[in-house]
Amino acid sequence: MIARPALRRALCTLCTLATLGTSASILVPTRAAATTILPLDLAALTSAADRVFKGTVVATRSGRDGRGLPATWTTFAVEESVKGTLPRTIEIKQIGTDAPLADGAIYRVPALPHYQVGDEVILFLHPDSAAGFTSPVGLGQGRFRVRHGHGAATAENDVGNVNLRTPARAALARGALGAGTVAAPAPAAAPIPVDDLMGQIRALAGAPR
Repeated sequence: MIARPALRRALCTLCTLATLGTSASILVPTRAAATTILPLDLAALTSAADRVFKGTVVATRSGRDGRGLPATWTTFAVEESVKGTLPRTIEIKQIGTDAPLADGAIYRVPALPHYQVGDEVILFLHPDSAAGFTSPVGLGQGRFRVRHGHGAATAENDVGNVNLRTPARAALARGALGAGTVAAPAPAAAPIPVDDLMGQIRALAGAPR
């Protein structure tokens, strides 16, 4: 049985995620009052996403939206739209802020990705909620950072790509994603070449190659 304070925190988390457009089906409340994020493989990420694209962050701003909720708006230049029809630039709204607002308010959602200008990402987004909020599918699982090294460009999400390599139930049973809102990467996880990842996403989404 979940303790009452734990239950309240779990319900608060679910309400927040409902506001920002995240499906509660990826969350499991635990005895310790933490929330475990269910691992989602690439097929699950693609299926649940309303929009999937590769792009670069060109602007961010924080403040309060029309309902007075603390929010952060991030604008991306879209390089390739893999699922959904997107304009050349897209702005998304996420709940919370990284830094205090002018009135001193600050609100952070654990494991919700944040962005900086210049970040190159591959993003799997939920549909916008009724309040206009969205978030990556599976939180950090649905945001892949693109990095350029001496060889081919690679991509890695916030859980070290472990969800792409391990069957979801087995990963959860072994604690590969751990208990707690922030999932811990497995030691064996590794970046994946961007061309390979994009090719797999196109195939899953039925997009032209």
